[in-house]
Amino acid sequence: MAEIPSFLNRLDFIETLLPGYVSIVTYVVVFAPELLFSAKAISFDIFSSVVFLVAGPALGLTLSQLHRALLSSYSKIRHSSDTRYLKKYARIRLKMATDERNELDEIEALYDFGVSTGMALLVLAVYGFLRFTSSLFLQSSAMALGGILLLIGAYLQWAEAYSPIMEQLAAKYK
Repeated sequence: MAEIPSFLNRLDFIETLLPGYVSIVTYVVVFAPELLFSAKAISFDIFSSVVFLVAGPALGLTLSQLHRALLSSYSKIRHSSDTRYLKKYARIRLKMATDERNELDEIEALYDFGVSTGMALLVLAVYGFLRFTSSLFLQSSAMALGGILLLIGAYLQWAEAYSPIMEQLAAKYK
């Protein structure tokens, strides 16, 4: 059995890989089930190799970088000359203890999962609604609801866990 490379860890899985996997598998099951469940279905080995080794990680990383870029752009527009937060964040990360860094990394990973997967589900829901098939209305509605709930959860993760911890760390490492 092959070992998982040491550069991948649980947080990488939650933060980067899982959003891509959820998005692709949801798309295939809802919009292209014939790829898996028909006489012309592709081999499960080929499908899983493509999804789990290439497409899932690529999509997951793209989603996380997209939402981080949007957040950074919004922050720069809102506070045009305020780069203090990123500098403070970098300074704190350099000073914090390993257990503090691990706790912060886990909160960030859960936040990234919520935003990335929420965005993907909302895009898939819009795609489903635009196809104008009544048979997809229920699935698209469920995806939209799931996406909204994940985005709300990510916001709460940020507001109720990440921000308070960052404030405490900022005070500790002034």
